[in-house]
Amino acid sequence: MPYRTACISIVIGVFAVVLVSVISAVGNTMIEKELDSLGLDSIAIGTSDSGEGESVLNEAVYASVTSVPGVEASTPVIMDTGTYRLGAQDEAKTIFWGISQSAQNIIALDVVHGRMFSPEELNNAEKVCLVDESVAQAAYRRTDITGKTVMLELNGIADEYKIVGVIKAGSSLLNSVTGSMIPNFIYVPYTTLSFFSAKNGYDQIIVKASPDQDIQTVKSSISHTLDTFSTAEIPQNFRMNDLFNQRQTVSSIVMIASAVMMLIAGVALLVSGIAVMNSVSNAVQVRRREIGIKKSLGASVPKILLELIGDILTGTLLSVAVGIFLGSSLLACIITLANLPYRCNTLLLGIGIVAMVVIALLFGIVPALRAAKMKPVDALREE
Repeated sequence: MPYRTACISIVIGVFAVVLVSVISAVGNTMIEKELDSLGLDSIAIGTSDSGEGESVLNEAVYASVTSVPGVEASTPVIMDTGTYRLGAQDEAKTIFWGISQSAQNIIALDVVHGRMFSPEELNNAEKVCLVDESVAQAAYRRTDITGKTVMLELNGIADEYKIVGVIKAGSSLLNSVTGSMIPNFIYVPYTTLSFFSAKNGYDQIIVKASPDQDIQTVKSSISHTLDTFSTAEIPQNFRMNDLFNQRQTVSSIVMIASAVMMLIAGVALLVSGIAVMNSVSNAVQVRRREIGIKKSLGASVPKILLELIGDILTGTLLSVAVGIFLGSSLLACIITLANLPYRCNTLLLGIGIVAMVVIALLFGIVPALRAAKMKPVDALREE
């Protein structure tokens, strides 16, 4: 086949485009999913250190923040340390997190067994808890331990708590922040932890804005609400950490990485185009006598040119189809084995395919035009 090298080059170029399109789409999907699980679309409200040992984040502040227009969900967060004893396991250190049932929608706590706290358990400050998978696995060598009791010691007070759910290990922002230091986490209603802890008030209030609301507008409304709790006599130093901005920063880095991959695909397309040009030139050399005979029989320059371009276009489209099939099939197998969702950036793939066809035509039309303009005697002289 005269255009064999060109077709192989096109297949390789299209394969590279498919590779970049799928990897970038799958990567973006997984990163977005991870960012969602980290709660990086929310606002964390805290206070500056006052040295007084008392937080100004109390129930009144929480109720006011929750009632701000545009707030979809919110939860107080209290953190404390203590110990626990579960099953035949020795006493171990843990971090206690006091949260509400809304935390599941904000910091994406993945409850793999059981359930989240009920409103009644929160209102009554009941002794119930959710444990991390690693805690359950270490004690019973299995993860589903709902219904069992665990001995928790907090602030010198030991008592039994009923396990109502099991949280997937590393599934929340809380785990991500401190998981490398203390791997065991136990979640209790914030009302319960507030009662038994030595702390007054909450460590943080985490707020999630409604999807149809501008997060900066919601943040401004929350700021105005918090200002009502500060007076000249008793100034309050609230601070808000907009986690959404951090998410945008991470997304920007991902976009830069995708752009680099697109550049690599572009280089592959350019190299393929150069190979197409060289291959077409060689193919035309092989067909010089055929072209000379056709011209001697009266074939016009446009007719010969269209024939050559038609051959190039047909070979290009077939090679594109083969490249897409091979690339998609191989990546689908790899992604399936890796248990990842299959995604493809169709816009990037479409641009790459169109660019490949255009490059093949542009690089092929020059030698084709040169061959079509040859004099019959010069073409027939070649053997």
